[in-house]
Amino acid sequence: MKKNLLNRLLAFNISILSFCIANAQIVYTDVDPDETYTSGTLYIDLNNDGINDFKITNTTAGGGRCGSNKFVKITPLNSNSVSKSAGYPAKHNSDFIINETCVWNGAPNQVLRSNHWYTGIFGECYNSYSGHWGFGDGYIGLKLNVGDTIYYAWARLNVSLGITSSTVTIKDYAYNSIPNQPILTGETSCTSPTVSISADGPTSFCDGDSVILTAVGSGYLYQWKKNGIDIAGAQGSTYIAKTTGNYKCKVTNSCGSIISANTKVKIVCRQGIANSISENNINISPNPFSNSTTISFGLEESQNVAIKIYDLNGRLIKTLADRIFNESENAITWNADDESGNNVSGGIYLLNIKSAEFNQSQKLIISK
Repeated sequence: MKKNLLNRLLAFNISILSFCIANAQIVYTDVDPDETYTSGTLYIDLNNDGINDFKITNTTAGGGRCGSNKFVKITPLNSNSVSKSAGYPAKHNSDFIINETCVWNGAPNQVLRSNHWYTGIFGECYNSYSGHWGFGDGYIGLKLNVGDTIYYAWARLNVSLGITSSTVTIKDYAYNSIPNQPILTGETSCTSPTVSISADGPTSFCDGDSVILTAVGSGYLYQWKKNGIDIAGAQGSTYIAKTTGNYKCKVTNSCGSIISANTKVKIVCRQGIANSISENNINISPNPFSNSTTISFGLEESQNVAIKIYDLNGRLIKTLADRIFNESENAITWNADDESGNNVSGGIYLLNIKSAEFNQSQKLIISK
């Protein structure tokens, strides 16, 4: 498909024949041949809707014995913006992520590159440059606003300012037609992302150990989740899991996002035991106690748990529970002075917690 890129050079218009390719969600325009300007104004219509989105000017101002000052500037039009770095429009390399995390600036006449001449105290001539766009190709990040909808884009430019001349060249540009979806500088097409999670070792381990989870697939933005909730700061391709939970990773590229299947990490008292209660996961407080105490424990998944109290002779004193407990932290209270008047005398007793894969006893001390 061919389109006309609207340009205006000095007092007349120049129409450039360009090639526009819509591949998946990326709409790419190749300015062929590249257009170079030694002066004048270039307008870019990113989405070919007949409305100019950005203006680039190459001008000369002032002058004197030392030379004329030269400026190449970009102005976002219609509430659009350009990516910014250290006060000037940023010059990005290829594969830089253009999205909401960039620093955006919608001010007019932002300096891509300028050359200022000034005279020293003895009449000598000096010149200084400003702006990030030195020699060589670079990508500028663009944010296009259409009504209340935002699209991210890039343009590839070459800006060259010498002592006597200045040029700006536009080579190609592209935008992501999915609203609010990122784009990589230099990207001309994309495919839907894929993701799976690999682990560098067992996902069941003792408290204090960990496992490295890696998101494998196509994408360049990552967000790890635990039990369906985003993990703050976990936005790399790997994550070190240290606690029990269900881990997933959301992977994003220019074509969209996908969430991996669940990987369950379990903290158990020793390697290889699954779906059980760890001895370290049982808490009795207070202990010793005089009247009542609370027994708490965590489960990796719902299961039947029997909680019983025995004396030192093995006689059953009390069945506190024998039922299904939910996946979470659970707590149950034992009142040694029960309502029936069958008070338990002071001494040492055994708390037994038992499930299909776990059987653990701990001492209870009643002080009266």
